[in-house]
Amino acid sequence: MSNHPQDPIEALRQKVRNVVDKRPAERSSDSSDLIRSLDTAALSDQGRHTPTERMISDAIRQALFMLPVAALIVDDQLKVRFANLAAHQLITRTTDSTSRPDVSGEPYVLQHFLVVDDIELLRGMVRQSILSKKSLDARIKGKRGHTEIIACHAQITHLSGEAGASLALVVLTKLDAEKTSTLETAEPIAPALLAGSTDYVFATDPGGRVIYANPAYLSVIDKPASEVIGRRLEYLLPLRNAIEHVQAENQIQATQESMRMSEAVYLRNGTFELDTHKFPLLDESSRLYGIGSISRDMTGPNESLRLQKLSEAIFLNTREAIVLTDAQGRITRVNPGWERITGFSEAAVLGKKLSLVHSGHQDSRQYEEIWRNILENGHWSGELVNRKSDGTEFVVWSTISAMFKEDGHLLGYLAVQTDITDLRQANEKIRLLANTDTLTGLPNRKKFLEQLDDEIGKAGTHHPSFALLFLDLDHFKEVNDSLGHHMGDHLLVQIAHRLGEATRTSDIVARLGGDEFTILLPATSRDEAIVIAHQILQHVHYPLLLDSFINYRPQASIGIAMFPEDGDSGQELLKHADQAMYAAKHKGRNQARAYSADLEQANQRTFTLRRELADALMNNELRVFLQPVFDLETLDVIGAEALVRWQHPSMGLLSPGEFLPVAQASKMMGAIDHWVLDATLRQVSAWHAQGRWKPDWRVSINQNTDDIRHKDWASELARMLKKLNLPAQAVGIELTEELWTEPVPVVLKNLRTIQQMGLTLYIDDFGTGYSSLAYLKELPASVIKIDQHFVAQLDSANEDSTLVEAIIALGKKLQYQLIAEGVETEAQRKVLLAKGCTAAQGYLLSPPLSAKCFEERFLPEPSPT
Repeated sequence: MSNHPQDPIEALRQKVRNVVDKRPAERSSDSSDLIRSLDTAALSDQGRHTPTERMISDAIRQALFMLPVAALIVDDQLKVRFANLAAHQLITRTTDSTSRPDVSGEPYVLQHFLVVDDIELLRGMVRQSILSKKSLDARIKGKRGHTEIIACHAQITHLSGEAGASLALVVLTKLDAEKTSTLETAEPIAPALLAGSTDYVFATDPGGRVIYANPAYLSVIDKPASEVIGRRLEYLLPLRNAIEHVQAENQIQATQESMRMSEAVYLRNGTFELDTHKFPLLDESSRLYGIGSISRDMTGPNESLRLQKLSEAIFLNTREAIVLTDAQGRITRVNPGWERITGFSEAAVLGKKLSLVHSGHQDSRQYEEIWRNILENGHWSGELVNRKSDGTEFVVWSTISAMFKEDGHLLGYLAVQTDITDLRQANEKIRLLANTDTLTGLPNRKKFLEQLDDEIGKAGTHHPSFALLFLDLDHFKEVNDSLGHHMGDHLLVQIAHRLGEATRTSDIVARLGGDEFTILLPATSRDEAIVIAHQILQHVHYPLLLDSFINYRPQASIGIAMFPEDGDSGQELLKHADQAMYAAKHKGRNQARAYSADLEQANQRTFTLRRELADALMNNELRVFLQPVFDLETLDVIGAEALVRWQHPSMGLLSPGEFLPVAQASKMMGAIDHWVLDATLRQVSAWHAQGRWKPDWRVSINQNTDDIRHKDWASELARMLKKLNLPAQAVGIELTEELWTEPVPVVLKNLRTIQQMGLTLYIDDFGTGYSSLAYLKELPASVIKIDQHFVAQLDSANEDSTLVEAIIALGKKLQYQLIAEGVETEAQRKVLLAKGCTAAQGYLLSPPLSAKCFEERFLPEPSPT
């Protein structure tokens, strides 16, 4: 062996001869050695040529040209600098071995040859090889025409040279083991069979690119062959379908076993259900070079079968009852839903008629009408009451349809039934709830108005007249506010029960809402209605226990309207009865009042007063009047109660009874009480500043119970007294007894606060309410005012006289000061004094006086300054 190194050019030529001598299948194994020799030869030849020519010397050109494999020298843009004969034959499909093509500078040669997906692949690898100075391998595909794909092994290596040179050698070795998709070697009939098949046939190479597609496949995906061959399925099919194919092809590559798959493909021209057979494509050496697919459109047969299965599934699984009969009405089949609803098994009813579930609720005429509709219209729908196997009745919504053959002959009948028994019961419950007051069980407003209209409809023929009573509880709001809504509800239930006891079986009692009740008295005259109304008032007034220990006597006001004298419509009768009820309240409550035409004028006056009263507050039309309180023994004045009057611009001075009921109904009492409090404190403060208000005198002022429940009430009162420089001992606050029924925390706090300030608390109208002695003992009141209703009865021996004695005895025992209201006779004064009540007010002693009159009559002259 010689020790002299071999010439690089000569070594290159030897490598070329080795490659030429080998079989095509073995040539790729020597490619790496050949490229390394080429690189070495290029380096040794650098000094003899220009930069580009140095890279491609004649010796190298000659060596590459002799190479039996395709070799190209390209730059980083795939621009061809040199291509040998084998490359020219591979790319152009020519067999001319004598021509020496010059394809230098033609980048499109490679770009037209390569499949779309591999152009950027090869360009990127060339650039990577040039930059990294490393050799790379790739598997690429070239195409000839529309159907032939050539698989090649590409070896890319950079070519060493002077700075600035960016060239690479690309050697393409055709892979004979991977057959092309052309069918030139197949039997001549095979392409025609594939092209003419209505099945969808296509094939992909191991890399997933389409290498064949028959016309049927191209038609169904609506693309030309030029956009299909060489493309991956992801670009041709919906992604979900493409993924299914890729997964299947991966499995086939791993196992080399065929498989079937069902798929639903959503394409632009419709939805297709396909039965697809996928199988490996193998060469003579059993090496896989592709995967074939044959898909058959099963949309038509599958849809028919699917609908048949769907119908059966619906029949078996629906909750509705389905029964089929023949043309004579004999049962041929029932579903599980019918068995469940009726309790009959299919075996027990086959061959029998549907009359076995008839309950008798529908008579023969109704069934005749049903079958007449079926025969005339082909179907009938409606509600039926049927009978179960155990005799239980149930309600169904049934639809019966006639079924006909294609020739028009009757095939039988189909009945679909839904059990609506629960729905009917629920609807009945809803109807009942919609027409019934849930608290009392009485008919509600909606139901009563219907009953009222019905009574009007039949009154003209059978009953010439009837009465409508409108009842409203007196002082019901006080029960709710003081004892709570649960006690208010308890009272309403008791009243409803009493109204039922006080009326006839033919009468209708209803609750309109709140504490309002109506009573419809059929075939009743006006006089009879008045008698019944008073009987109702007596039943209502019986004592009852509230909150287990409060003995309460309810009261009510009743208005009466007659049909047809007082109205010929339900709304008009209700309106007039309501007006009569309010007239009863204005007369003093706990009484009945029949409607009359003059009530319209009174109601109009009430409406006018309501509007004018709001203006009166702003226009300062109210006046404070003072009624003196006297010592019954000495008849000296010891204080006064502040009262209110309205100096009406046109009607003159109005008493409280003329406008306070309007104020209460209009929720204006709070504003009026606040005005009276402010005006009274200002007036007494002025007298006090003048030294004319005696130190032991107190002025008592009525306050709205809702205000006392406000957490800032006591602090606001203290602020007013401080601002006016008025001693708290000169002021008393009168509160009605209903406030004292239960010690609400905020009320107790306010009352104890003002007591600590020095104000005196009065219980007004004592004995008319339902306060508890236990509560009274806890509260900071020191004065009890005996209601004038009891005082008025002192002239005669009755239970009210006895009650006054009891109140006086109780007051003295609990160390309350007692003041009697409404003393109008000398006899009353003497009785009160004899029983131990030493203070009183009333017309016997002095009527309420204006501030000016009170000042002139009872106040001393101002102290000299």
